[in-house]
Amino acid sequence: MTACRENQGLGEVEKDWTHRYETVSSLVADIKRHLLDEPVTAAAPTFGYQLKKIARRKKYYTGDASIVAGSPIVVALFSLFQASKAKQAEAIT
Repeated sequence: MTACRENQGLGEVEKDWTHRYETVSSLVADIKRHLLDEPVTAAAPTFGYQLKKIARRKKYYTGDASIVAGSPIVVALFSLFQASKAKQAEAIT
């Protein structure tokens, strides 16, 4: 069970009245938000939780961003590899 669903379940049966859902419609709204990968109100949304939800909703942008961020790393590793090959070739001759 995910943390989101656990929080929803705890909100339904919480003994302390201040921590329960006020109405059934607020519970239904939270379930709909969860199914749409939006932040739910059952718990205070953490930064990581919100980031995960945004990444799920914006899959294409997340993929594009990872390619853009990863490209310089790949280029740097390739350059280091080529430089080491060049040094080895120079040392042999």
